[in-house]
Amino acid sequence: MCCSIAARLLTLALCAWGLAIPGHSAPAPDDPAAAAVLVNGTAITMGAYQKELESATQLQEAKAKLAHDAMMARVKQETLDNMITRELLFQESRRRNIAIDAATIDREYQQYKANFAGESQYGETLARLKLSEAQVREQIAQGIAIRTLIDEAIGKKVTVTPEEAKGYYERNAASFAQPARVHLSHVLIALAKDAAPEQKKGAAEKIAEVQKRVARGDDFAALAAQFSDDAKNRTRGGDIGWFTQEQMPAEMHAKVKNLKVGEVSAVVEDRFGLHLIKVMESRAAFTPTFDELKERIAATLKQEKTEKELLPFVKQLRDRAKVEIRLSGENS
Repeated sequence: MCCSIAARLLTLALCAWGLAIPGHSAPAPDDPAAAAVLVNGTAITMGAYQKELESATQLQEAKAKLAHDAMMARVKQETLDNMITRELLFQESRRRNIAIDAATIDREYQQYKANFAGESQYGETLARLKLSEAQVREQIAQGIAIRTLIDEAIGKKVTVTPEEAKGYYERNAASFAQPARVHLSHVLIALAKDAAPEQKKGAAEKIAEVQKRVARGDDFAALAAQFSDDAKNRTRGGDIGWFTQEQMPAEMHAKVKNLKVGEVSAVVEDRFGLHLIKVMESRAAFTPTFDELKERIAATLKQEKTEKELLPFVKQLRDRAKVEIRLSGENS
């Protein structure tokens, strides 16, 4: 009997155990001789069911453990290999006397910090990662040294011809196509789906007041700052960014698709509430020309070639190095 049939039979046994069979009382779970289910009058006992269920459970647990152990083995090996590679590259940068000035390190450190909402979030992240500011700067310095080494040892030798770049553009022209998009701003009057009638009435009156002011020519950005419940964007004149048709909810697209730049939609209702949406800018669909993209394409191809050449470069470093892996249970 194949596994899928056995699994279905086990499922049927489970369902049958959980439901009383017409004309029969439910089995006593602590009586192994009691019938868990009757099949054409033949009993499958509670003892047999419990034994097979235990076996199936152990099998699944064993499979899960094997999968977890295999995944952890891969993660351990990849982590170790990455750290060895990074150390070999950094040692090679020092052997070649590659020096990184403090101003470059500080500039990248400030760029790294700018990714956080503020000093508090930055400090909390460092504490969670058990890193000091000095350690972060050291890691940044090592990263710059390694990038400089790769550029000097490999990158400067890699070339991309105009023919290669042109061929890449022609093969991937469809991926460079940019769909039509519109730049939108809005005024949001928040309203929950389950709002009480008086709340719905209040929101409708408020959005009607905004519509009235739009009709008489009041500045939309000022109206967003005054009325909108979108705290994130009202200080930016209600600006919610650029959208393609695919990025817009259906109810929004239906109300803005025929608007010209500068026009404001009728009321749009969605799960957030009531909106008035203004089209600030629009861009028709287009595909950038090769001349517009050739520098970016050349940089992409150069990076791909550099990464390909990096593998034998790292292998040479490792072949010359003495790497002793002393982790218990790890291969040397």
